[in-house]
Parts: sequence; C-alpha cells; structure tokens
Amino acid sequence: MGHVRYYKYKFIFLTTLILLFSFTWVGAESKGKLYVVGVGPAGPDLATLKALKVIKEADAILCSEGMKKEFGEYLKDKHVLCDPWEGMWYYHGKKCDELKGREKEEWQRYRLKKREEIVGMIKQEIAEGKNIALLDRGDPCVFGPSHWFLEEFKEDEVE
Repeated sequence: MGHVRYYKYKFIFLTTLILLFSFTWVGAESKGKLYVVGVGPAGPDLATLKALKVIKEADAILCSEGMKKEFGEYLKDKHVLCDPWEGMWYYHGKKCDELKGREKEEWQRYRLKKREEIVGMIKQEIAEGKNIALLDRGDPCVFGPSHWFLEEFKEDEVE
C-alpha cells in the first residue's frame, strides 16, 4: 500500500509541476528585439547572408530612402517604420556643419526630439513582441550613427 501512495503523490507532484510550467510558459509574453544590421557598402549584393536573414525575419524595418530602394526586393512585404537618418545631417537644406548659433541649437533640439520619437516607436514595437531591423551602412558596430539610438536601449533589447 505504501508504494501506491508514494506513486500517487509523485504523480500529483509531477502533474502539478507540468501544469505550473505550462501556464508560466503560455502566459509569458515574448519580447521583441532591435537588430542593428550592417548591410555593407553597396546594397544586397555585398550584404552578408546573416544580414539578409535578419531583414527577412524582421517584423518591421528602419532604413533610409536609398536603402529602401536598394533592398526593395527584401523589403517589399515589410513595414518600414521610418527613415531614422532623415534630418541627421541636414537642416532646412543646409549641412549640419554649416549651421551656426541659434540655427545649430534648433537643429540639435530637432535631432534629439526625433530620436526620442523613433526610440519610443521602436520600444512600443519591441514591447508588442516584434523584431525590428535598423539598417545601417558598413559595419555599424565599428563606426556609424546607429550607436546614437542604441544609447536608449537596455542590453537585452538589442542584438
């Protein structure tokens, strides 16, 4: 009789554990990520297979208008959130290094406000479990403006 009771309790214990983990797993929301994708210097022909795979698997994209055209074949079914580089280097038709005084201050405020809006948009998408690809030329981990956006994210939100 003792063995039956032992197996009965063991069965109840294991069943409870399975149910507990099942409910925890089902109820857990998957959190998306921001992927910074270096697409090389000149379009998809020079992008890595990994970069193209991340683009393919992303739920939404951030890229320049030029990249949108170059990578059109890969982006045709993708939601492009915005061009994160628009206004980064120019303000009212002038290059940023030509701006002086008040105009330069206005441009800097504009850039910070724009970054805040874009980061908010990305964080909302990530919170909904979506993966976002930020396309940047060359190798953005070595050199590039992507780091300016990354400053606003936790380490586990970016890859």
